[in-house]
Amino acid sequence: MRVVSGGAALAGLAVGIPFGAVAARSELCANSAVRDALFGSDRRVLRVFLVAVGVQLALLPVVIALGVDVAAPHLYVVAGAIGGFAFGVGMALAGGCASGILWRSGTGAGTALLAIAGFGAGELLIRGPLISLRETLDSAGPAPRAATLDDLTGIPYAVLGVAGAVVLAIALRRSGIGVWRVGVAIGVIGVAAWSAAQAVGYGYGLGFVGTAANIDATARSGDASQLTMEPFLALGVVAGAALGGRRRLRFPNWPRALRAAGGGVLMGVAGTI
Repeated sequence: MRVVSGGAALAGLAVGIPFGAVAARSELCANSAVRDALFGSDRRVLRVFLVAVGVQLALLPVVIALGVDVAAPHLYVVAGAIGGFAFGVGMALAGGCASGILWRSGTGAGTALLAIAGFGAGELLIRGPLISLRETLDSAGPAPRAATLDDLTGIPYAVLGVAGAVVLAIALRRSGIGVWRVGVAIGVIGVAAWSAAQAVGYGYGLGFVGTAANIDATARSGDASQLTMEPFLALGVVAGAALGGRRRLRFPNWPRALRAAGGGVLMGVAGTI
C-alpha cells in the first residue's frame, strides 16, 4: 500500500490552516455576505470578498507569468445556472457556504458537521446514482468551452485583471482598515492556493468540491497516495479555525439538524453540477 503524498498534505495544510484561522476570526462566509448585503445594512463581509477578488485580479497575472497554470473550468450554461441557484438554496438551509461550514465545524458547531456530512453524501450521490441528471444538464445548453473573459473579449488577461483590480480598489476605497486587512489576507491566500496546487500537480486552487469523491476513490483502492491536496486543504481549514477561532461546542435541535444536513446534501449535488 502506497502512503499519503507528503507534498499534497503539506500544500493543503499550508493553505488551509491560515485560511481557516482568518475566516473564523473574521466570520467570513459567502452565505452571510450575500444575506446581510441584500436583506440588511451590513456589507462588511461582502466588501471583504470584493477586496479579496481585487487582490487576486492584481496578483494572478504575475503568478501566471511565472508559470502557474490557473485552470479555467468549461462553461455549461444550463448546469451552471441551475447548479448555482440550488447551491444558494443549500447554503441558506445549511447556514454557510462550503468554506463556512468547514471553519464553523472547527469552532464546535454541530450544524456545520452535519452540513459537511451532507455535502459529501450529495457529491457522491450526483457522481453515482444520479449521474444521469448531471449528464442531462451538461448537454442541455450550448457546447461547453473555457469561457474566460480574455477568451471571450480577446483582451489579454493581465490587462483585464489589473483593470478590474483598479475598479474595485476605487469602489472600495472608503472601506475600513479591517475590511482591507482581512480581504488582502484572503486574496493572498487564494493566490497561494493556486501556486501550491501547481507545485503538487493538483490543478485547482481554493475549492472543496471533489473532496468526498477523492476520499471515496482512495478508500476503494486502498492506495493513500491517491489523496490529492483537496482533502488536506479542507482539514487545514477546520484545524485553522480550531486554532484561531472562538471554540464552543454547540448542538442543534432536530429541525435545525435536518435542515443543515439537507442543505449540505443540496450543496454537494449542486456544487458538482
